[in-house]
Amino acid sequence: MEACFNELSIYPYCVDIDEVNQRVDTYVQVVKETIKLVSKKIRYEHGLSTLLLMDDLSLAQYCFDKKNKNKGDFLMSCVKKPYIDENSEAEKRFTEYDDAKLKKDETDLVACYGLYVAFLQKSFCVGFHSEPFWGEPPFTLQLTKNNNIIEVSVVCISQRDEFEQDLFIDWAINNVPVQVSHTPLLPQNKNVSLRDDHGRDILMNFANRLKNLPCIISVINSLPYNPQETDFLHNVYEDGKIELVLTDTDRGLGLIVQTTATSMLETKWVAKHLKEHFGY
Repeated sequence: MEACFNELSIYPYCVDIDEVNQRVDTYVQVVKETIKLVSKKIRYEHGLSTLLLMDDLSLAQYCFDKKNKNKGDFLMSCVKKPYIDENSEAEKRFTEYDDAKLKKDETDLVACYGLYVAFLQKSFCVGFHSEPFWGEPPFTLQLTKNNNIIEVSVVCISQRDEFEQDLFIDWAINNVPVQVSHTPLLPQNKNVSLRDDHGRDILMNFANRLKNLPCIISVINSLPYNPQETDFLHNVYEDGKIELVLTDTDRGLGLIVQTTATSMLETKWVAKHLKEHFGY
């Protein structure tokens, strides 16, 4: 998966060099997070020379300025063009719709390219935080085919903290092959700590099954009974802890596990796969 640059985000242009620096700095942080999450490249149609920051300053010119060498070298190293490779599946699908427009509101429809390609490739866009509009994903595309119109959603990230918001996380766990590290601990060396309560034997059996998974570091403790809980995933935490409830037990027996996840995105991804793995 590769993210696409949202060419619409270059508008409006910056009014001075201070705003230019702020816009580029924000974008650099977005690109850094993107390449950690997916590929090392960002898709552009024509590279950085056509992306204007001001009327007389392109992103390429900014990058070639010696004062901006570190940022410039980084951004240039992440460029891949064009949006779509020749003879690719995305190229075949590109003409599937007669028209693609971003729906900014009920009356403002804007022709778009990067957002449309991201939709076709089941990916997402990155772009400049040039106006408040781009800080409120997801965005609606209006696609036309044979005079029939459908609306679809696409994600575009313009600020680093948007990667940590529920909207992106919930999208990513279903679309991005998240890389979660494995613990070097062998199953027999993983710690299990459970209270001596009714149902401990059931929890111990389940804990032993959990220990066989490479993303599980330890079983920290039992949970209080949750007989009304209907969701296997009781709570998920940014530090990799997940609270699980065995909803097929009368008392709602549960436990908390420490996983190798290091962010909310990774933890939710692990949680989703634990639910699938154990059939809940």
